[in-house]
Amino acid sequence: MKRTLCSALIAGLFAGAAFAAPSVAAPADSAAPTAALSASGVDKGALDAAVRPQDDFFRYSQGKWLKDVEIPNDRSSWGAFNVAQESVEGQIRTLIEQAAQDKNAKAGSDAQKMGDYYASYIDLERRNALGVKPLAPELARIAALKDKSGLGALAAHASRIGAGSPVAMGVGQDSKQSTHYLVEISQSGLGMPNRDF
Repeated sequence: MKRTLCSALIAGLFAGAAFAAPSVAAPADSAAPTAALSASGVDKGALDAAVRPQDDFFRYSQGKWLKDVEIPNDRSSWGAFNVAQESVEGQIRTLIEQAAQDKNAKAGSDAQKMGDYYASYIDLERRNALGVKPLAPELARIAALKDKSGLGALAAHASRIGAGSPVAMGVGQDSKQSTHYLVEISQSGLGMPNRDF
């Protein structure tokens, strides 16, 4: 019993460390606890010392987070992964905006391509002038569908070009034979990203 409890405690603390985002700031409208990392890297900031781990390990390991953090109004859920994602998205945006402003980027370099791609994305005047014309071939492909027998090919094409479809396909590691990969097919595109939708 002691061994099981110790294992659960250690696993929980490491799980807490995986959710820790000590250098990540939450959005201004949410209160996130400050992470208190020990020398081991385990986040103790979410621990609720008022709860004994053997009574309610979940409340012990996550109690402070549950008390202190409120789900932002524009979200349907909120957690440490969301906090980390917000931070990473901000860092990526900074890199992309810097690339777009860099007029000395070497032609053909990743920075030049990224900057040009971003500049074309934020060019609303051109996007509005083009309308849906760039999508005409894809819309025609959808309109040409006569029956459900063509859905598989359409979903495969959507997957190849990075567009969403109700069926997601990809290659992943076989959970029964880790040295093999296989095609994974699952449902996708059925969730909404936030409450506004």
